[in-house]
Amino acid sequence: MTRLRDQNHHRLKSTDAPQQTSNRRRFLSLGVHLFAGAVLPSQASVQTGSVKKQISVGDHPYNGVSASGRSPAEFALASTNQQQAGQLTSSFRGHGLAQYPLNPDQVVMVGRRPGRQAMFADSRTGDVIQTFYCASNRYFCGHACFNQDGRWLYCSQADSKTHQGSIAVFDSQTGQLVAEWPSHGIEPHELVFDQLTHELVIANGGLVRSQDGQRRLLNRDSMSSSLVRLNASSGQTLEQIIIKQPYS
Repeated sequence: MTRLRDQNHHRLKSTDAPQQTSNRRRFLSLGVHLFAGAVLPSQASVQTGSVKKQISVGDHPYNGVSASGRSPAEFALASTNQQQAGQLTSSFRGHGLAQYPLNPDQVVMVGRRPGRQAMFADSRTGDVIQTFYCASNRYFCGHACFNQDGRWLYCSQADSKTHQGSIAVFDSQTGQLVAEWPSHGIEPHELVFDQLTHELVIANGGLVRSQDGQRRLLNRDSMSSSLVRLNASSGQTLEQIIIKQPYS
């Protein structure tokens, strides 16, 4: 299994983790939030007009950035502040945003599933820093996160035919795909990097939807949702919790 290394080719090391019981409490706490977004997205997102999933940037409460647009001509990364609003046009419909830890004005916008690309941009200057593409037999599931120093970008994705999930790990500066780890579930949705334990927490929605634009649920009777905890340096599976029958 691929282990990530930093620019000096040293193995990335986690900080001293708290006791296992404390780790598990954090895992479950993060998982509740992620699972809501993975299985019940209509209840977990906030939508106003064409703008979704806004996050704060910079040092002012009215600064924000969001994925925007409902048609190809409108798809953009939208930014607002107390003085003006702007848009950086994209060639795809965005969904989730990942904030770069070293500069809050810089974000990655990930394509809405079944998306094929993600854009790393500076919301203040409008510059595109990097573009990330999934493999030809994969599609992005709309979410990503950075590790603690911003070197690695983790994107949830799935196989185009089987919908089995995986985590694509990119070098954030070069755009190169450096690793791919199984998410141990169908259609992983949201994921977070735990700053305390240096682990990834992933919500596998377990949903298989039609690709005809109607997004019909095809596996209501057999779906299996789960929460998974991975080592963010090696991809090693640390824990998995199966969520039975999220639809009642």
